[in-house]
Amino acid sequence: MDHIAQGLTGLIRRERRLPFSGQVLVKEGDRVSPDQVIAVAEWGSDVLILDIARALNLSPDEAGEYLVRKVGDRLQPDDVIAQKDGAIPRLVRSPVNGTLVDCRQGRVVLQTAVASIEVCANMIGIVETVLPEEGAVITAHGVLIQGVWGNGKIGMGPIQVVDQVTDMFVEALAENGAEHGPVVVAGWCEKASDIKHLADLGVGGVIVGSMTPDLIAAAVDVPVPVIVLNGFGPFSTDPDLINRLKERQGEVASVNASPADVFTGHLPEVIIPTVKPDQELQSESPAELEIGQKVRLLSGKAAGQMGTVVECPETPILFESGVENFAAIVNLGNGEDVTIPVDNLLIVQN
Repeated sequence: MDHIAQGLTGLIRRERRLPFSGQVLVKEGDRVSPDQVIAVAEWGSDVLILDIARALNLSPDEAGEYLVRKVGDRLQPDDVIAQKDGAIPRLVRSPVNGTLVDCRQGRVVLQTAVASIEVCANMIGIVETVLPEEGAVITAHGVLIQGVWGNGKIGMGPIQVVDQVTDMFVEALAENGAEHGPVVVAGWCEKASDIKHLADLGVGGVIVGSMTPDLIAAAVDVPVPVIVLNGFGPFSTDPDLINRLKERQGEVASVNASPADVFTGHLPEVIIPTVKPDQELQSESPAELEIGQKVRLLSGKAAGQMGTVVECPETPILFESGVENFAAIVNLGNGEDVTIPVDNLLIVQN
């Protein structure tokens, strides 16, 4: 996992892939938005087998010659599939909506229901590379902010920073109108009603430094993305990070609140593009983990807390879980040092 400095500007690159082969809907150079579908795949969920040999009074080897449809054809109820002319014509019709997917030994297989899966861009960016039948690599030059929890939704809108989500702020937002769908950034939220009201107003997203654990259910239920940057409880919000967001106030951000995944290293994230479509993207090297850097912990008892890297062991460390991984030793500022896998650290600043 690349250590991109939290809140700093750089080239952000993300792969979006289908779990199996499908159709890619974008091409290189296309500009995409978070909710834009870039690839789709379909598969059958039910099948129906019709014995056309028996229906036409033929041997299994002969039946295929009387098909009037071919594999891949989409059928509606009563469409003719096979036909045998004669003094007494015989027909085999489709009893359902479906697709003819196979014919052998006198039997036709219909796929009677189709399920699909879509992959969205989940960010504002440009298609750098198309992955044939799988998806695409999307890039954006901008500010990356990552959190520790997300409610699984995506959205976008101009950044609007407030100290705290209060009744007064919600009322003012309602009076002024939220037709532009701002992404509301606040240090703290303690009332489920505030999250629900913001969602009702059509905001593009809600980003909070921390919130009480009992708000999780409300955050999951709303249709807008919600990201928690620090954790659940009385965590203090990093003032440097909030200041960086204030500097970007009014700029459009994409919000991908997909839940954190320990296997892929994915974290819920906010991306604020800083390059216009007609500007050339320049690659920047990701920040390297070094002694003295300020980091946020994403695992362990100190999850959500800030600290300073005091040592970077050159060899992997065996953790109690039985997993061996590269790690860093972080001082939490209260005299306590903790050892954390590097994949569970966010660089806050160089």
